[in-house]
Amino acid sequence: MKRITLVILTFLILTVVQIFGYTPLSQSNIEEIVPSTTRLVTDLSGNWEHSYNEVDWSPVKLPYSEESNRQSVYRRAVVLPEKLSESYSWQLYFLGIDHQIEVYWNEQFIGRYFGGLVPFEVKIPDRVIKGGTNSVKLVISSAKSSTKMIRTQHLLARKIYTGVIREILLCGTPHVWISDIGVKTTFNENMSIANIATKVNVSAGNLKYLAVKKPVFDSTGTVVLPTNKEEYTIDVKVNSADGTLLLNSERKAFTIESERTAIVPVSFSIPNPNLWSPDNPYLYVAEITVYKGGIKIDDYTLNFGVKELTIIKDENKPQIMLNRQPFKIKGVGYIEDIANGGQTLFYKSMVDDIEMIKILGANFIRTKYSPPHPLFVNLCDRNGILLGIDLPIYDTPIPLLNMDEIQIYTLNIAKQFISVYDNHASVFSWIISDGVPESNNDNRTFYDKIIEVFRKNSNKLIAKIIPFGFDKVHTEGFDLLGLRDVKMNNNLFDADEEFAKLRKSVGGLPVFMSYGSLIQPFNHNGYSDPLSIESQSYKILNTFKIVNNNNGSGSLISNFNDYLQHNPILTINGDDSYLNTAGLVDRDRNQRLTYSTVQAIFNDEKDPLLNAGSHRESTPISFIAVGLVLGILLILLVNRFRRFREYLLRSLLRPYNFYSDIRDQRIISSLQTILLGVLISLTVGIYLASIFYFYKDSFVFQYVLMLIIPSKALQIAFYKLIWMPELTFLIISVISLGLAFLTALIIKGFSLIFRARVYFNDCTVLSFWAALPAILLLPISIILIRILAMAPSTIWIFILLYLFTSAWTIARLLRSTSVLFDVPSHRVYFVGLMFFLLSIGVPLVFYQINNSILAYAQYFIQIFLS
Repeated sequence: MKRITLVILTFLILTVVQIFGYTPLSQSNIEEIVPSTTRLVTDLSGNWEHSYNEVDWSPVKLPYSEESNRQSVYRRAVVLPEKLSESYSWQLYFLGIDHQIEVYWNEQFIGRYFGGLVPFEVKIPDRVIKGGTNSVKLVISSAKSSTKMIRTQHLLARKIYTGVIREILLCGTPHVWISDIGVKTTFNENMSIANIATKVNVSAGNLKYLAVKKPVFDSTGTVVLPTNKEEYTIDVKVNSADGTLLLNSERKAFTIESERTAIVPVSFSIPNPNLWSPDNPYLYVAEITVYKGGIKIDDYTLNFGVKELTIIKDENKPQIMLNRQPFKIKGVGYIEDIANGGQTLFYKSMVDDIEMIKILGANFIRTKYSPPHPLFVNLCDRNGILLGIDLPIYDTPIPLLNMDEIQIYTLNIAKQFISVYDNHASVFSWIISDGVPESNNDNRTFYDKIIEVFRKNSNKLIAKIIPFGFDKVHTEGFDLLGLRDVKMNNNLFDADEEFAKLRKSVGGLPVFMSYGSLIQPFNHNGYSDPLSIESQSYKILNTFKIVNNNNGSGSLISNFNDYLQHNPILTINGDDSYLNTAGLVDRDRNQRLTYSTVQAIFNDEKDPLLNAGSHRESTPISFIAVGLVLGILLILLVNRFRRFREYLLRSLLRPYNFYSDIRDQRIISSLQTILLGVLISLTVGIYLASIFYFYKDSFVFQYVLMLIIPSKALQIAFYKLIWMPELTFLIISVISLGLAFLTALIIKGFSLIFRARVYFNDCTVLSFWAALPAILLLPISIILIRILAMAPSTIWIFILLYLFTSAWTIARLLRSTSVLFDVPSHRVYFVGLMFFLLSIGVPLVFYQINNSILAYAQYFIQIFLS
């Protein structure tokens, strides 16, 4: 009974851990990350202490996805026996931190590094290591300045986590060890021989620990001082996947000094190679060994595949060639994000995701917003799934792209990508950017620098994804181009037209398309409803056909999984404003109808039947009703009250006389003034609420709101309001009325500066009657939504009309103030202009410094208004 109870309890604990928590790496996982028999590896995952101020400490388990943007400090003790502390060189191997880290060992600073989730190693100097208990402290801070902007200021930016997001390993290596391996493969003419050229980086710690040397004497009996150089040899054995030895290279001699790295080239050939492909993910096993006097010092095992990637340029039918066979991309975008774990994925999650993607029929994964976990890449190697790895450049304005900070940042990441990922058989392409404008050559400096790094050190394909709307595209140095609708309109006619246009304008380069759409997860209204699951399937199904009909080189479904965003989403009115729902599966990996649709098209199966539904976009009838009531009320005021009619005409036709009456205290009905103010406020409320509601599902409109509303909480509140048009109308009306009173208060304040004797009631009358031009919007506001539904392009007419009435109101306000104060109008215009510039300019300057608002406004014009 006790045994059964123990088994059940263990099962429940494991289940809870799988669902709600991080599962530590197994020993086989660790050996897969550090494949060497000569190294000691300890997983430092588990119990640490965490603090924000290094005074108050709390226990924490690493790794995990930290949601705070504050600087975090982590510390723990590490025990190294005396023998081991001197017998090995020690490194900390970080599989992924975000964003910048300072590392301390025994309170000694040993380095500062930026991570960006790219794995890297930190050498621990021998001088700071001691036998017994050591302490390690990590100070991690989030991205700052322009680096933060390019990661967060685009609509679909993933939620930014900080801290130790992936595992940390403590690695003890021999004092001479293999630190890096570069592999390049070429083939003879008929691919019967694969020529493998490797560059093995061998690093040395302090060589004095390797052996105690006997003194050496010259012919005179004088002791010869050591040169601090040692001779070593290296060889490579290549085994087949089943362990059969295929070749054994000759040992190659080299010399190395303490604290230096030697680069040792080793070349060999494999006859009749078994080529790696999605259908045949065959991996060879290379065992690289370093010897000293015939004694093995270090070894490292490298699993590698041999494949050839080339491009055939053709105006009619360009092709990607894998092993000299045509290859079409059937891919998905993959974002490291999971419910209850954030960006920290455990190994089983990765295995499950790869299995689902493989069943889907995909042969390509694009890793978005962060580089992949090393174990994830190994899974792709073994399962025959090609990888496209993104540089973190998404919807970035050209001025930011050309900043030294951004170029240095991306160049460093590119070099790290090559070092960490280039040897993997699954790595297919480097995706340099997504959504960068193509209208001029200003982006060439950035592209040329990045392309040079990849061309020099890697033979993988180089790609970029460009937005809709550009006739001229910079193609020099690129092997492959993608196309994406940044506006997320999901208009199939536009997609067909843009894809055909791009195919004709890129000189025969292969082109693929990236596409997908956001949905309301429980909306099953049929594909006539643009936010339904059926609509998502319908758009993917038909866009896939568009790509094939235009001889495209493949399709890339934008998201395999849902994920949390940095910016709230307006367009779907979801329960969680930060949840991006464009995935084929949700954050819990529950499949949607779209998963089955993509599985059918990727596997050339019969198209699924989709319910059309009978959805029609609703129009707020209340706007028409309220507008008609306001119109009737205005007509009654004009016809019933002669004085009101006179005020109306004089205010518009003879404003100077009207303002003089206010100055001279001639009686103007306060009730009629208030009624006019309410009429104007309600008119403005209907007008703006109509525009907002019509564009509630527009990415263009959301981008504008993201730029002008800095607070995420305010964005969410505003987004929720937009989906409730009647409430939006009332709130805008109240705000408009409040602004009128605020304007009156400002005028009263300026009267003290100009020493004018005016009453607040006069200022209120002035404020309301100055806004009289806004009443002209009333007849339009009644039917505005209907007009926009029939002719969306007329929006500019209505925006200009609103701006015109606003400018007219301001001009009337300044003119009336000069009459009320009895001062020359140019003085009031000057003061008013200065006040306006300060009110708008100071926040704009602050926003420009912190958010580069002008660069993003330029991007908006280039992309969204193209």
